[in-house]
Amino acid sequence: MINAIPSSGSYSQCIAMPRIVELTSNLCVAQFEIMKLIPAHGIIEQAVRQGELSPGGTIVEVSSGTFALALAILAKEQGYRLKLVTIDIDPVLHGRLLGLGAEVHVVREPDASGSIQRTQLNILERLREETPDAFWCAQYSNQNNPGSYTLFADYLRTIFDQLDVLVGTIGTGGSMTGTTRSLRRHWSQLEAVAVDSTYSVSFGIDGDGADSVCRHYMDQMLGLGSRVKVPVLDHCQFDQVHWLPFRTMVQGTHELHDEHGLFMGPTSGAAYWVARWIAKNNPDRKVLALLPDTGLRYVSTLFNRDWVRALDISEPYLRADPDWVGDQSAVGNLWAAMPWERRTLEACPIAA
Repeated sequence: MINAIPSSGSYSQCIAMPRIVELTSNLCVAQFEIMKLIPAHGIIEQAVRQGELSPGGTIVEVSSGTFALALAILAKEQGYRLKLVTIDIDPVLHGRLLGLGAEVHVVREPDASGSIQRTQLNILERLREETPDAFWCAQYSNQNNPGSYTLFADYLRTIFDQLDVLVGTIGTGGSMTGTTRSLRRHWSQLEAVAVDSTYSVSFGIDGDGADSVCRHYMDQMLGLGSRVKVPVLDHCQFDQVHWLPFRTMVQGTHELHDEHGLFMGPTSGAAYWVARWIAKNNPDRKVLALLPDTGLRYVSTLFNRDWVRALDISEPYLRADPDWVGDQSAVGNLWAAMPWERRTLEACPIAA
């Protein structure tokens, strides 16, 4: 069980909770090495308690990001077999998964209907049939995903007397849903701001309208955004939603490093970009941004200046303020924001 930052213990225990870094007088960031260790720990521990996972047993999951890495680390530490279904992930992550002993099934082509997710799920079902006693984490629907972030929320309460705004990116939505839900038991005034991609359907937009650059790199690189609705995402927790194009995330990632020395990935850059804007425009409010993972996977891409130059990050992507929209239909390929007002997805203007 992760209860605090231990002075000693396993690797996963020592890095599960973040460093809290103060960037300005009213802006802090929670700098994780692998944030998905929190739900991975929680899901596995619950499975063991409920008898769904036995010592030396097998874990199966569909994941192409840091949740896969978190599971691989925990499986190695705790003696489980791990079978993963991924898309064509970057070589650094792929190599780490193999090195930790995971069995990795890579999906490179969609099925006849054009769905790569369906192909992944078909392979997952085959793996489960081959190993009937395997435990499927099901991070997108398992309520232990957001539930596990109670530990992180409790940790934040040992550091801050109060927080006014929590900013985080949306993949499964588990981190922001669970942390916000838990913190509001003590800080009812807390505002939660979701940062999503212009390629994601999580908050009701049609992600097919995103430009080709955004679609390509969102598929290849980020643990942000989703092409399917995710059951653990509780829309009623959020006060604002910001949609960012990929090029703006890259700019945020560079600024986070160049101005503050924080070597993080593009999901972290996205959270920082929005949190910095909120903090600047609300100097009397304490803002915390969640930075989910480091920049190690992006050395040859986001931190390669020649690679970035080819992206053509021009003036429209460097705008100082978002376009405020009244409904999701107005979200385009530039930074947009919308008051969400803790509504369900169905209650929003065009989602009904």
